[in-house]
Amino acid sequence: MGVSFVSYLNDFRLNVAARLLSSNDESILSVAENCGFFNLSYFNRMFKKKYGVTPGRYRETRIRREKLISEYTLQNIREGRTVTLDTINTICRLTGL
Repeated sequence: MGVSFVSYLNDFRLNVAARLLSSNDESILSVAENCGFFNLSYFNRMFKKKYGVTPGRYRETRIRREKLISEYTLQNIREGRTVTLDTINTICRLTGL
C-alpha cells in the first residue's frame, strides 16, 4: 500500500475540508473541527503542506475563481458565444486563479 493509515486519513480529511471551504462560509475553525482536526495550528500546517496555501487563501481564491467563471460565462452567453471548459481554464491560469 505504501501509505500509513494516519496519512491516508489526514489526506481524506483535508480533501473534505477543501470541499467545505469552497462550498460554505463556515469559519475555518469549524471546518477544521468538522473534519477531525481539533488543533487549528496543525490543520493550517497540514492544509498548507497539501495545497500550498492556507485555508483562508484557498477559500478566497476559490471564491474569486467562481466569480470570474460566472461573469465570463454570463457575458459570453449574452453575446451568443460558446463557452468551453478549455477557455475557462486558460483564463483562470492566466489570472493566477
